[in-house]
Amino acid sequence: MKKILIIEDDRILMETAADFLREEGYEVLKAFDGQAGIDEAKRALPDLILCDIYMPKFDGYQVFSILQNDLSTSRIPFIFMTAKTEREDIRYGMQLGADDYITKPLNFKELLKSIQIRLEKFEKTIKRSEVKYHALFELASDAILLVKPHRGEVLDANQATLDMLGLDKEEIPDLNGHNIFAGDEFTKTIRLWDSGKTQDSFALLESKWIHKNGHQIPVQVSGKSIEILGDRIFLIIARNISEIKAKEEALRESEERYRDLVENTGEGLGVVDTHEIFTYANPAACEIFGMGVDHLIGKCLTDFLNAKSILEIQKQTELRKQGENSIYELEVIRPDGDHRWIIVTATAKYDKAGQLTGTFGIFRDITIRKLYEEELIVAKEKAEESDRLKSSILANMSHELRTPLNGILGFAEILKEELRDTEYESMAENIHGSGLRLMSTLNSIITLSQLESGKISITVREFDLMGGINSLIRSFGQMAKEKKIYLKSEGDYPGKIYTDEHLFKQLLRQIIDNAIKFTDTGGITIQSSKITQSGKNWVVINITDTGIGIEKDYFDLIFQEFRQVSEGFGRKYQGSGIGLTISKKIIDLLDGKIVLKSKSGKGSTFSIWLPERLTIEVGVKDKLKAHSTPSVRIKQSGADLPQVLLVEDNQVNRELTEFFLKKICNLEFVTDGETALEMVKTKSYDAILMDINLGVGMNGIETTRFIRKIPGYETIPIIAVTGYTMIDDKDKLLAEGCTHYIAKPFDRAAIQALLKEALSGKGVE
Repeated sequence: MKKILIIEDDRILMETAADFLREEGYEVLKAFDGQAGIDEAKRALPDLILCDIYMPKFDGYQVFSILQNDLSTSRIPFIFMTAKTEREDIRYGMQLGADDYITKPLNFKELLKSIQIRLEKFEKTIKRSEVKYHALFELASDAILLVKPHRGEVLDANQATLDMLGLDKEEIPDLNGHNIFAGDEFTKTIRLWDSGKTQDSFALLESKWIHKNGHQIPVQVSGKSIEILGDRIFLIIARNISEIKAKEEALRESEERYRDLVENTGEGLGVVDTHEIFTYANPAACEIFGMGVDHLIGKCLTDFLNAKSILEIQKQTELRKQGENSIYELEVIRPDGDHRWIIVTATAKYDKAGQLTGTFGIFRDITIRKLYEEELIVAKEKAEESDRLKSSILANMSHELRTPLNGILGFAEILKEELRDTEYESMAENIHGSGLRLMSTLNSIITLSQLESGKISITVREFDLMGGINSLIRSFGQMAKEKKIYLKSEGDYPGKIYTDEHLFKQLLRQIIDNAIKFTDTGGITIQSSKITQSGKNWVVINITDTGIGIEKDYFDLIFQEFRQVSEGFGRKYQGSGIGLTISKKIIDLLDGKIVLKSKSGKGSTFSIWLPERLTIEVGVKDKLKAHSTPSVRIKQSGADLPQVLLVEDNQVNRELTEFFLKKICNLEFVTDGETALEMVKTKSYDAILMDINLGVGMNGIETTRFIRKIPGYETIPIIAVTGYTMIDDKDKLLAEGCTHYIAKPFDRAAIQALLKEALSGKGVE
């Protein structure tokens, strides 16, 4: 949901505009004066800002200028709202850089259109920033590293870095400061920088980096500490100066070679006396300072510098007097007003009596690099923001679709049972079947997105192979029965398999579902065996169907996303076309392979090869087990049923849950977390069903934390009932204090079975 910040001191107009925008699907943030608007914009980082011009303390123009000068808010679309309609006011607001200017009284349709246009333009800007970031990063001629503090872990490196160090892209994860930086002053600077004992950036230092084959490469390095989405990152830019070193050596060896080199090199070279007056400058130096040689000689270097750069010159001069060479950055202001950034490598000059006569300097123009250094920071932030937005959209889509599907599937299931032998029974079955198909499509899309994100953690444990296969056969039994085809297993492989059980079942589920879909007569047979090949033990599961079969030319196509052999408006078989794509990605995760044998009209056999023991560390999921079975038991007398509290703000889901559980417990409900806390303080419940997204106020996680602090509720069963089903959502909820988890949508059998498990030993048969 897009966030819009309204800055307006007219409360009536504020509330009217806020109500309108909420109805259009936007989240609205409010600020009633300029200072509050500035603070809220920096805190919440909205997608767009609507701002009145005439307000106390800060007017709209001042608010806009302040936000534009802040890197975190400078790119947020900004629209002025005012009753002032003079052209000068409009022109002034637009010249400042605002995106639009809406006059009062507001035409809400015009306002909505302007908002939609600005948001669409902003999204395109984000995409362009991502592209620009990658172009700047990869095409840069200098080496660029993004380094994590403390451990020196290299997060990313461009191609120039890899070329310099003789590395491949795949070796980036193994890089750190220890195997790149040689022990010198640069390494010490990094160590001080990392510990916070020095400034957030440093001028170019001379260092040596270690090539893959062990030899050292002289480099000049600059660095800057940046913050990206709350993380502190070091941006390090380096240039190979092997050639420069060779040139310096050549200059020392021969005055004649020196003259030839300095006049024709691409680097700016110059000499200044003890008063910083130019006594020599080569053509490249003249180009940097924007003057011909006849005009530059005799000019003072400090005439081209701002106050900060002059202080840097004075500091470096003192270092040279102590016999040290120095490397530093200067900002040059040319006579034509153009600004140039240069790196100066300075060496003190002495006469025969050892007296300091001046300084010899090498000037390198780094203006372009300074510009794309800033662009890299902004583009990296936008790329990270885009990834976070995609994850948020995916999670919200899952929740918002599963919550209404819970009501659709649940009440359709009830209607199927209540409308036996009536003309409406088939209608209820159609509703239920369509809901299941939608649910299957949603699950497939979410699963594919999670697989492609690379965020799925693998939990390896030992489990019974045939038990897993037979449970899948039972779950697909009704579907096969409705098509009047058989679904069976043959052979018997009683052994164990050591792999991720959840991914294993998901893999087989996709292929079995696919086989049933494309088989109209006969059926599906599942066989398993153990094979040793090339010294490795494999478990092979063959899923053979008597369906339509596949021509060999289409073997690759069916594993592609959203593809089927029959496509277009006239396709015969329904489905999203991603089931086999998911299967292939899971196979890759489990270090296996899939082999297809098929012929059109003759059926197909999908052979799944998995290692008998997957050698991957046990993942996080094993460490976040559900809490132990509650030790507190409330005795029941006679026919008394357990007392259960349902915390749910959706009326449809409340009614459905009450209907499903009416025979096994006494169910009370509340619609928010605050009321739930009041209820549990005054009454003892045997279990709590906790929705996670409760709208305004406390969410289910916060409510659970407070309940756990109430005496008597430390170990009471709390079941998370939620539409959040993304990677690790279950583990997070269990870690926050819930004892059980069920995803929406759920059917009667599932919710009853879970509640019985939670209330084990409390009177439920």
